[in-house]
Amino acid sequence: GHWEFDLTTRQITFNDQYYSLHGTTAEEAGGYIMSVEKFTSRYMHPDDADLLDEALRRIIETNDPNLRLHQEARILRADGEPRDVKVWFRSEKDTQGRITKMRGVTQDITEHKLVEEAVHASEVLNRAVLNSVLANIAVVAKHGTIIAINEGWERFAQENGCDPQSLKV
Repeated sequence: GHWEFDLTTRQITFNDQYYSLHGTTAEEAGGYIMSVEKFTSRYMHPDDADLLDEALRRIIETNDPNLRLHQEARILRADGEPRDVKVWFRSEKDTQGRITKMRGVTQDITEHKLVEEAVHASEVLNRAVLNSVLANIAVVAKHGTIIAINEGWERFAQENGCDPQSLKV
């Protein structure tokens, strides 16, 4: 969803797609415009609320007129469910070079993060299973490349003058 933050009024304007990230509508939330304080208390995960202030500080302190930032954070849906998001934003300056607005887009990456966590857990499990076997094991892909080794194989390689790091993918 798209949003625009006016630094002068400290008001954020959201579109309908943005509100859908929070499982609500503009009508249910009280309109398309909301104060940054209300937004932070209502829709930002409490542990990530300071990320908005940090981003504002970075944008205000920069001399780079083309600064574009991105940040991962957690938001809260209207029902309290936390979601992971990635936010891309840039600043807008007036004719005197003062930053007056931030514009951005927010994307829900919760499912992506869940998949990353599942892949990591699977890798940890695979490594634990490989290392629990006392035999020297090297897993070789169809084309002949070693794709995994266990601790026994690493010891075997070291004992025979081979650098086990050179065997890792």
